[in-house]
Amino acid sequence: MAHVNPGALPVQPTIATSNNTNNSIQVGSDGSLGENPDHIAQIGGVDFRKRHISQVSSTPNKIEHPDKHTKLHDTTSSSLEEESILNVSGVFVQKETMDAETQHSEPDSPKSLKVGEMTEERFCTLFLTILKQPKIRSEMVLISNEKLQDLQNQIEVLKEELETKNAVISDMKERDLEMEDRIDTLEQKLRLKNVRITGENEIEGDEDVAKTALNILSNLGCKISPNQIDNAYRLGKKSEDKTRGILIEFNSLKTKRIAYKARTLLKSKHRPGVWMSEDLTPARSNTMFECRNLKRAELLHDYWSNEGEIFVKQGEHLFTEKVGRVEDLLKYIPNGSDVRRPTRLPKKNN
Repeated sequence: MAHVNPGALPVQPTIATSNNTNNSIQVGSDGSLGENPDHIAQIGGVDFRKRHISQVSSTPNKIEHPDKHTKLHDTTSSSLEEESILNVSGVFVQKETMDAETQHSEPDSPKSLKVGEMTEERFCTLFLTILKQPKIRSEMVLISNEKLQDLQNQIEVLKEELETKNAVISDMKERDLEMEDRIDTLEQKLRLKNVRITGENEIEGDEDVAKTALNILSNLGCKISPNQIDNAYRLGKKSEDKTRGILIEFNSLKTKRIAYKARTLLKSKHRPGVWMSEDLTPARSNTMFECRNLKRAELLHDYWSNEGEIFVKQGEHLFTEKVGRVEDLLKYIPNGSDVRRPTRLPKKNN
C-alpha cells in the first residue's frame, strides 16, 4: 500500500486509540491549534492551518504521536481503510479520498509524513471534498441566499432613491425652462421698438447708418424724421465677404409699427434682396429659423412675427396659431418624416 504524503489536516486533530474497529482521527471541537498557527482559510466554520501536529514514525505502516508516542492501529488493516479518518465540524471525509490524493507518491520515499505540512494539491482535494458535503453546501446556500436578499433590498432602495432624484431633476428642468421663458419675455420687451434690415450694401469709409436707414424708410413711403430714431448702427464686425445688417432703434413703439408695416414694399419700392424683421431674442430668432425650414419642407404654409410674438399657419385656410417655445413646432412634423426636428438653442457658457 502507498505511503501517505506529507500534508496538513485542516485543524488540529485529537488522535485517539480505541478498542473498537471504528478508528478515526477527529478534529477537536475547541479548534485550539497552539500558538501562532499559520492560517490558510476558513469555510463553514472550518479552519485550515499549517502547523506541525504529528508525524509518522520511520516504520511505513505505523503513525506515532510526537509527545505521547501512542501507536495507532496498523494502517494496512482493512478496517481502517473503510472508515472515516477526519471529522471537520461534524463532516466526515473518507480515507479513500485522502488515499486517492496521495496515490502518486513514491512508496519507498525515505521522508515520513508530517501531518502539519499541506501541499497545494492535497489542500485543493480536501477543500473540494468538504464543499461536496451536504451540510457545508446547505450552509453556503443559506449564506448566499441571505447575501442575495440583502443585495436585492439594496437595489430596491437605490431604485427608490433614483426615482426620487429623477423626479427632482425633471422638476428642476421644467422650472429652468420656465425661468428661461420669463427672461426671454422680459428681454423681448426691451427690443419691441427695434427693427433689423439685412441685405443693404455698406458704404465705404465712414457711413452715417442713420441716414442710410432714413433713405430706406423714405423709399417705402414712411414719413419718419431723424429725431424719431434714437440709434442706428451696423451689427457685428466689418467683413469684406459679408454685408452687415442694420439695427434701428426708434423712439416709440408707434414709429416702429409704421416702419415694420411697410416692410412688404421693400422688394418693389426699394430693391430686391433687402429684408426687414423685428429685433428678436436669440431664442425667438431660432424659432423663426426653424419655421423657415418647415416651410421649405412644405409642412407650414406661412409664418411671421408681430411685436415679438411668432405665428404660423399650416394651410391657407387654416387657423393662425401662436408659437411659444421652439418645441411647439414638433407637432407640425408627422411621424416618420426625415425633416430635421427643431431643437432649443444650447446655453452659452459664461
